[in-house]
Amino acid sequence: MAYFIISIITVTVFLLILLCYHFSRKEMKYGEIKKHIDNKEYDKVIKIGENIIKKLGGDYSIYYYVGLAYEKNGQKIKAIEYYEKSLTDIKKYSKSALKLDIMIRIAALYEEIEDLETSRGYYKIILSEYPNNTTALFKLGKIYFMKNELIKAKTYLEKYITLKHDNAEAFLLLSKTYYKLENYMKAFDYISLWFEKKDEFNISDKTYNENIIYLSDIYVNIKKYNEALNVLRPLLENQEFIKEALLRITKIYILLKEFEKATSIVSDYIIKVPQDEKIPVLYELANAYFGEGELYKAITIWKEIRSFNPKYKDVNEILEKYKILDENKFLENYFTNNEEIFSSFIMKSFGIKEYQINYRSKAFWIIKEENLCHVLYKEPNPIIPLILNSIENYIIDEGMSTYSVTLFSLFGADKGCYSINFFKKINLVSGEQFILFFNKN
Repeated sequence: MAYFIISIITVTVFLLILLCYHFSRKEMKYGEIKKHIDNKEYDKVIKIGENIIKKLGGDYSIYYYVGLAYEKNGQKIKAIEYYEKSLTDIKKYSKSALKLDIMIRIAALYEEIEDLETSRGYYKIILSEYPNNTTALFKLGKIYFMKNELIKAKTYLEKYITLKHDNAEAFLLLSKTYYKLENYMKAFDYISLWFEKKDEFNISDKTYNENIIYLSDIYVNIKKYNEALNVLRPLLENQEFIKEALLRITKIYILLKEFEKATSIVSDYIIKVPQDEKIPVLYELANAYFGEGELYKAITIWKEIRSFNPKYKDVNEILEKYKILDENKFLENYFTNNEEIFSSFIMKSFGIKEYQINYRSKAFWIIKEENLCHVLYKEPNPIIPLILNSIENYIIDEGMSTYSVTLFSLFGADKGCYSINFFKKINLVSGEQFILFFNKN
């Protein structure tokens, strides 16, 4: 009996010594690992750590160190693998700073490898345990913004900025969230805060100018066009941003129907735009000329764009639509915003005197000849019911309702016109007939 007890004691002591040796070796290795981490010798950390796991077994600490080494080496998938092993082992303990750190690292790595669903799941777990964790709040706001779930993005970002005020990206993201929600005043409020705090954020000149461009877009949406023009003009002298600034300024002038200003500013600055970035600006210049009534100038630019890039936007479709104009250059005298040129052209074509031009507008002119009424539609599109009704009302008001009416419209009439009684009574000259009439005259 005594022998049996002595044997048990001996075995127990041996096991205790073995266990102590086991932990002693681990502790020695931990010290070695920490030293290699401090020295940024991450390959050595991985080698020692994986050897410990293989021979002595792993725990949350060793898994964490190996995961950290893989992360520092840029091996994100392996880092996630070991961090998740560490997290599984550490869950038996209560809340700890290390547990939170591991979850944040895992969530961030999933975000980096573009697995946003898993990343979002981890950030939500973090918030379930730490409701005011600013990292999780910001990252969830950002992820929801990227996934275009804007109401959720707004909720997390607004809570975040009540807790933390020194993250420039948060103000910008919140502004852009409201912009996408078409709440442009709120978008303006938050980008204004960004500009107010920009000196605190250590913002680069490039980022500042990018947000000037964004601010101009907000101004346009809240119809503060002069403010948009004012913030954009200085960027015309910045080689990196001249294209974006010139593009927006041109679009604003077109929006305001100030076509002459649009064509003028592009003419002044297009030479400064790098060759490979000119096409979008030229496209807007063509739109400006088109809006100004200078169709042939617009066609010339559209053809230039096609020579650079045959598939740019709808240029091919536009040129196909206006091919009839390009093939009949004499119609430049008809489709012009110069009243003197147009007046001279139609007087010659109809053999009339100027006093016989009864009505002039941007959309149509009317010639009165005895019991005849000639309507010249000047727009390079099919005539629409609204314009047709205006013509009918004018003819009635002027006492010409019994006159024979001929409508000249190169591109014919919109299908909505065919059901209108007035349209059924008139003679329509379009397409080839239109070309033949003005060509022979």
